Amino acid sequence: MGWLRRLFSRERLEADLDKELRFHFESQVADKVRSGISESEARRLTRIEFGGIEQIKEDCRERRGTMWLESLSQDVRYAIRQLRNSPSFTSVALLTLALGIGANTAIFSIIQGTLELPYANADRMVVVKNVSPRQSHFAASWPDFLEWRGRSKSFTQIAGIFTSMMTWKGDKEPQSLFIGLVTEGYFGLYEMQPIVGRVFLPSEHVTGSTPVCALGEDFWREQFNGDASVVGKPLYLDGKACTVIGVMSRVVPDSNHSAQVWIPMEPNLPFREHGSDFIRTTGLLRPGVSQTQALSDLRNIQTQVDKQFPETAHDLGLQSLSQNVFGDVRAMMFILWAAVGFILLIACVNLAIMLLARASGRAREFAVRRALGASAARLIQQTLAESLLLSVSGAFAGLAVAAVFMHIPIGAWPKGFLPPSGAHLNGEALAFTSLLALITGVLFGIVPMFRILRQNDKSALRQGHITTDSLEQNHTGSMLVIAEIAFSMLLVAGALNMAFYLIRLMRTNPGVNPKNVLVINVWLSPQQYPDVGKKWRFYSTLLERLAIIPGVVHAAGSMDPPFWGSFPHGKFSYDDQPDETANQNPVAGFHYVTPGYFETVQTPIVKGRDFTPQDRPGSPKVVLINREMADRLWHGQSAIGKHIHCCYKGGDFEIVGIAGDVLLDGLAQPAGNEIYLSVQQNAWSQGLSFLLRTSGDPFTYVLSARHAVSTVDAGQAISSITSIETLADQAVAGQRIFTLVTAILGTLALLLASIGVYGVMAYSVNRREREFGIRLALGSSRSGILKILFSGLFGLVAAGMILGALLTFAMRAWIASILGTTSGGLLAFAASALLLCGVAALAALIPARIAMRIDPMQALRSE
Repeated sequence: MGWLRRLFSRERLEADLDKELRFHFESQVADKVRSGISESEARRLTRIEFGGIEQIKEDCRERRGTMWLESLSQDVRYAIRQLRNSPSFTSVALLTLALGIGANTAIFSIIQGTLELPYANADRMVVVKNVSPRQSHFAASWPDFLEWRGRSKSFTQIAGIFTSMMTWKGDKEPQSLFIGLVTEGYFGLYEMQPIVGRVFLPSEHVTGSTPVCALGEDFWREQFNGDASVVGKPLYLDGKACTVIGVMSRVVPDSNHSAQVWIPMEPNLPFREHGSDFIRTTGLLRPGVSQTQALSDLRNIQTQVDKQFPETAHDLGLQSLSQNVFGDVRAMMFILWAAVGFILLIACVNLAIMLLARASGRAREFAVRRALGASAARLIQQTLAESLLLSVSGAFAGLAVAAVFMHIPIGAWPKGFLPPSGAHLNGEALAFTSLLALITGVLFGIVPMFRILRQNDKSALRQGHITTDSLEQNHTGSMLVIAEIAFSMLLVAGALNMAFYLIRLMRTNPGVNPKNVLVINVWLSPQQYPDVGKKWRFYSTLLERLAIIPGVVHAAGSMDPPFWGSFPHGKFSYDDQPDETANQNPVAGFHYVTPGYFETVQTPIVKGRDFTPQDRPGSPKVVLINREMADRLWHGQSAIGKHIHCCYKGGDFEIVGIAGDVLLDGLAQPAGNEIYLSVQQNAWSQGLSFLLRTSGDPFTYVLSARHAVSTVDAGQAISSITSIETLADQAVAGQRIFTLVTAILGTLALLLASIGVYGVMAYSVNRREREFGIRLALGSSRSGILKILFSGLFGLVAAGMILGALLTFAMRAWIASILGTTSGGLLAFAASALLLCGVAALAALIPARIAMRIDPMQALRSE
């Protein structure tokens, strides 16, 4: 940067000013001499008119700021005229910038608007993780929560929530509502304010207090039309009245869906004993306290508790609320931001190539201006004024592109993640766009600036002189083309890799047949169904009613249907377990199903038997496992008759069957250890999903299913209705939207690369027109001219592909670590190479045809 400082130094500016003033002085003297005045007299008169060079310089120094603004204004007006006189160049340049800046602004708006927690102290909010010998989860028991809240010195506040379902009978049929049971201070921790009414009082968090509730904003607007008079009225949940005390705003992003009704937890505790982990606990760290210090504090408290209750001893962990909420979504969005960053780089390279060609065409103009006394700083100012004018105009067009582009991921946001409703073009997005415009204007303006400073003015001033440098000899242009091809290769290969990855996922056998299976979720009231026996009688009766619906082929129940997205995991021990693994028990997923489940989802029983109605409470406890688990633990030996120990103290289960592998952790993950237990023997949950395999469209059976539920219990609501096919589609929604966005970015990269190649080829043909005319006059064939052009072009394309391949494989490991193992790397590379070659050939076709039509006589006449 030393040359740049010297160029704009005070001494250099003074020298330029002196040179310009002397030029004007000599011009005035020459005019007087031509009018017949002697040279000495002309100089004397000119000095009198000028008032002396030094005085003029002093006046100019005083007016330097005004003069600079005047010169800048003049340069901007000149740039506008130049761009107006070149509509094709201006249109392509604005389109290129709009795509590059618009894509970056859109991703920035999504990240800034949806991947940032809306809390003032979000960076100090953490979630407590319970790491027990059986499993790891974000839940705590009520006694543990009280100890943490009462004794910890690392938090300013600790609060918890437990989500459940309750039945509400409004004006229509019963509805199952999503309930948030919250501890004291929960609303304050999450900065939730009442829209109408108030929050819970401390006295309402005491057992025996008058039942109260607060409505969620969405539920209030949908069911009560936003009527504020609902405050003070009773709301009946599970047949019991609670008084509505307020309506809470919707600002809690740490759950897949906001609660419809909030109630105090303490008067409604579902469990009170140690080991019953159900409270999701969030804490706000004190200023200056790190996560490590807070974790040590909590572990000291928990160690003392575990000494009193060793059977429920467990370790703890902490995770930032931001990581807990967004998980890998943030990483995926930053990958996209890196991709659109490359799009912007390609756009800048494109503009640099176009401005380089434009500067070459204006070489004589710049030489004349310099000969007339224009300084290098003034010429650079003019060039930057033009590039910045382009970038600012492109930024305005980019805002329109961003408004469209940002709705692509919003429209297909995966279920289970927060929809990016907060993404919009706010002041921060506009500031970001302005900064991008400034940076890009300088970036693609640098190349023609160097061209101006390094050009040979004498050569440029020769009348009719046309440089015949080849594409290979134009080192700056060649390097820009190589960089553009490399960046495009990276994006296109990444997009194709994601496409092949998604195709592989869609072709993967999930282990179940998702076609024509309706899923009906029912949540039973603990007050109406307090014990296992009563719950199972409801489940079994409803299953019988559902199974006899005309068109229902099979019916079964499961606590977590395939692709549901979450199910309990835990450790277990097993027969013939090696001694060295006794303290490192393996982990498995636990699935609670009814007889007929495997037949309903069409997962084969490869060995042994299915559950039967005889597997009831009091009979020997039995389980089924998947084939992967059997092969992994017993290495080809029969697992039938073996025992595993899991789930709770004394949980001894005999393996009676081996089921086929099901990809329950997602299509991208291999099958793990899966243990299937009988709902009838372990019906501890209040909710169960009923799966109906139908002979046609499963949603045509919804009314019949609702009727079956009402005949068993007229006051029972259905929590949700979906299909396994819908759940399977949602399981790959994240990969699908990521593939869609990367495909769009890859297409943009191809489009920009084609523009760049076309610009370089057109520039080369224009600069070498006389050379080609001479070659044709000396007997060269037109196909030979075409060979010269394409050999030079594809040499650069090949170099760009090699560099792009290195970039692709360097970034592939990083992307795979976030998205999981991907496949098709070599195939994607080969396909992207063919695509780029094809695009380059098409882009070069028009300039090549112009080169083949060159008239030798007309080309030589230009000399």
